[in-house]
Amino acid sequence: MRQQNRLCQMHSFLHGELSETVFMRQPKGYEHPDYPHYVCKLQRALYGLKQSLRDWFHRLARFLLDLGLKKCVADQSMFIFHFRSDCIILLIYVDDIAIFGSSKSLISQFISSMSTEFSMKDLGQLHYFLGIELKHNSLGLLLLQHRYITSILHRFKLEKCKPELTPLHSKLDWNSTSSPLLEYPSIYRQMAEKQIFRYLSGTIDWGLQLYKSSPLALTVFSDSDWAGCSVGVEVRKQSNHTHAQSEAHPT
Repeated sequence: MRQQNRLCQMHSFLHGELSETVFMRQPKGYEHPDYPHYVCKLQRALYGLKQSLRDWFHRLARFLLDLGLKKCVADQSMFIFHFRSDCIILLIYVDDIAIFGSSKSLISQFISSMSTEFSMKDLGQLHYFLGIELKHNSLGLLLLQHRYITSILHRFKLEKCKPELTPLHSKLDWNSTSSPLLEYPSIYRQMAEKQIFRYLSGTIDWGLQLYKSSPLALTVFSDSDWAGCSVGVEVRKQSNHTHAQSEAHPT
């Protein structure tokens, strides 16, 4: 996608339309002088209601569907719009909306339509969303989690831990039947967690590069063995062990 924008919905939960009858006590300091024991019937959703998030999302979804967008079957918080050769993709997380599109003008038109219905704030080009940093470069788009990893290491006071390049100790026996380490789960978990933190520290600047010149072909990798061997490399041919090396075998 050529353009990414981030929108913030102002007072989003107040836009939800209640689908149920909800009563509440009168707020302290605002009780009616003649009827202090009366309760209030809500006409709109409020912050603090369990239904607020659901009702807000339902109203937003109805609005998007009326605009011609289609909800993704695999991800209910994703909406897609096609117009000729252009496409817009929306990702919704509570009151944050990330917009990806192939046309700047189409994105601008959509933001204008959203602003007529809701109080929106355009935060400009998307740089950070759900713990993922987006950096534009000459090759395309680089996805990083440097900021998120830094916060995790700071939370557990592991900023100065020894960096590692593997998420598991390569020289330890992880076999559940032969490793004495697994007899003491607490020690095992502690070692595994520290190794993962060290791995994150060692790969904190690694990212996923999305190339703008990449083909649209979809490539799928599958574990055809259903993780039958999670320790080392196992190659089978016609259900027999053939060689402890990752090489292609005809089937």
